[in-house]
Amino acid sequence: MNTDHLALVSLDIKSAFDNMNWSVLFKIFNDIGLPSFYRNFIFYYLCDRTVLYINDVCETTRHCFKGCPQGSVIAPVIWNIYINTILCNNNTTFYTQAFADDLALVVSGRRARDLESNTNSALEQIALNLFDLKLKLSAEKCQALVVRSISSYKFSKRNYTVLNVRLVVGRRAFGVSLLPRRPFLPYTLFG
Repeated sequence: MNTDHLALVSLDIKSAFDNMNWSVLFKIFNDIGLPSFYRNFIFYYLCDRTVLYINDVCETTRHCFKGCPQGSVIAPVIWNIYINTILCNNNTTFYTQAFADDLALVVSGRRARDLESNTNSALEQIALNLFDLKLKLSAEKCQALVVRSISSYKFSKRNYTVLNVRLVVGRRAFGVSLLPRRPFLPYTLFG
């Protein structure tokens, strides 16, 4: 990984554990060849779950058809299998690490322009993976930090790096509706 310019992007998946799609999960189990014994175990672990809501006025019960139950030994394993497709995209220009329902993306580039391109490519790939998993990013909780190597300061007349970085949430970027192939808004990241 080239270290002249690095970007660290913190990505928060919106209500990640609550939005894990069970049909997508079982498709992943089929794709990886998980034995039917384990698929059945997880199926019966997930099925017939209900949520009970009680307040001063009413009490209601709803059946659950999505989500990853928390607090058990098996839940983190299920979540890691579910999110693994995003982590399998790591290459020489970017590295993604999961921390429960958050993702840390480290992107490199020889020049600021390369870093911008690599960051946008990585974010686009992650957005596609999240779309396939029926998950969304929480754009208001995502943050980025750009760091330049000391040697790159010698060639720069300014002490900041401007990147046009796209953070796509479904068909929206930072709350602005986008059409396909429409240009994204520029944002300045200081490093």
